[in-house]
Amino acid sequence: MHGLWKYFEENNEIFAVLVAFLAIGGGLLGSVIGAKIQANGGRDQAAAAREAAQIAAEAQRVAALWTVRHVLTAEFIQLVRERAEAAHRLYSENDADGTVQARIDQAGHAVLRKAAEIELIVPSPVMRAAEDMIRALDKFAATSRVAGPAQYLRVVIGEAMWCGDPAHVELAGRARTSLGELGAAAVSGDTETKVRALAAADEALRAAVADITDAQAQAAVAEAMGGREWLDRKRGDEEQVTVCLDTLVAAAREMLKSEGDVAPAVPPQRQRWRQAA
Repeated sequence: MHGLWKYFEENNEIFAVLVAFLAIGGGLLGSVIGAKIQANGGRDQAAAAREAAQIAAEAQRVAALWTVRHVLTAEFIQLVRERAEAAHRLYSENDADGTVQARIDQAGHAVLRKAAEIELIVPSPVMRAAEDMIRALDKFAATSRVAGPAQYLRVVIGEAMWCGDPAHVELAGRARTSLGELGAAAVSGDTETKVRALAAADEALRAAVADITDAQAQAAVAEAMGGREWLDRKRGDEEQVTVCLDTLVAAAREMLKSEGDVAPAVPPQRQRWRQAA
């Protein structure tokens, strides 16, 4: 080492060149290191920008999905209620022109179309509840097609019993009696008795209710032959519709997080060592 220093002392020009070379080399090395640091920082910034864009896009997707689920599911539930309400109207309105029944059928088609739409976007629990709802509605609508007009005619006949016109009162009483006899004949199992009672009930109904339609008369005799079966079926179907609707609403509220924060949940941004520093 001493010999090396002595060499440089004796050759100053070489030592000066060596110092200059080391200075230049050190500067270049510093530039390379600085550029490397700057490049890494640029990559981190670019990655952070990409991640922020992905988070924003995911938030927009979740928010859009929540909105579509909310709108379409609410529309489905409204259509369900409209069909149930239309079926109930058969028990209290004269549907001689078939307007109410047509509304029930139209509402049924609308419910099916809307179910096909929500099937693409809602989770499985909501779709299962929707399918159960459709089956319950179909069953209630089928029961109402018979029990509805029959009950309406019973109300009409009951009111005629108190109309004050002796002739109308007699006809209404005969219709009521004939329906009761038809129910007893149906239970007896005797075919001949049943046929006679059926003909008598049909005739008495048409005499008591001037504007009765064939569909209404058929519904009345069918209900009379079924006895309490139709009443029990109506009550059971109504209860099932209520239960299914409550289940559907509960599943929809769970899907939409109605009891809590409805803000879209997005993944947290990844922390980088430069941010933590």
